[in-house]
Amino acid sequence: IPGMLPVGLAILAGKPKLGKSWMALGFGLGIGHGGAVLGKVRVSQGTVLYLALEDRYQRLQGRVSGLAADGALPERFLVCTDWPRAPKGLTLLDAWLSQMPDCRLVIVDTLAKFRRRAEKEIRSQYDEDYAAGEAIKVVADKHNVCILMIAHLRKMSADDPFDCVSGTLGLTGAADTLLVLMRERSRADATLHITGRDVDEQQLALKWDAQSVAWTLIGSAEEYRVSKERLEIQGALASIPKAWTPKEIATVLGKSPNAIGTLLWKMSQEGQVRVVGYGQYM
Repeated sequence: IPGMLPVGLAILAGKPKLGKSWMALGFGLGIGHGGAVLGKVRVSQGTVLYLALEDRYQRLQGRVSGLAADGALPERFLVCTDWPRAPKGLTLLDAWLSQMPDCRLVIVDTLAKFRRRAEKEIRSQYDEDYAAGEAIKVVADKHNVCILMIAHLRKMSADDPFDCVSGTLGLTGAADTLLVLMRERSRADATLHITGRDVDEQQLALKWDAQSVAWTLIGSAEEYRVSKERLEIQGALASIPKAWTPKEIATVLGKSPNAIGTLLWKMSQEGQVRVVGYGQYM
């Protein structure tokens, strides 16, 4: 996927039941059909292998019926719910890819169900994680495909979203691309954090549509956040027909007065709010 998933090992991480599997399925169906993913990003058609190691065919059928055209899988989207763990599973994947030169994406849901079990001899967790990631990356590079592993986030938070990926830095260090989906429960919007060796670091704003059960790209997360804050400010100003100070608005919205003051000044320059007296807005 241009700008998002280049060749190599990629990890898509997020909290349980917040939409990362739906996102990965959307990626696969988009490439299998040829067209677009996230509603906007154009992709070329190719074969996709989806290893749904935590699902049954019946559950997948329900998901696909909401995402795929006419509820049917594209011919070039192949699904398997039973696959051996590495290293046997990785050897099998290597052999399968050798017979499928038009394969462009392999999705493994989840990494925990695919990677080899910890070795019995004494070995650091970092070494275990790095070796697991490196072995997968070798196969991806050999066949010029993207292997996308679905992973979970740790329960503990961190300032850097990429530090929240479950496992040690050995796993994230071995990956070429990292995607972290951050979304508050019951919220329809989310942020997709992306970084990697062959992609620009970026934060994308996404919207979840429960009816079409699909994610849609809105644009830059920063631009979306600012746009959302502007709407919140306008809503606060409209709620009471009087002039407000930045401090009063910040108190209502639970924001920093300095940040609200700066945004109000910009909005006044663009005609979105009106200045009435010194430091007061309507």
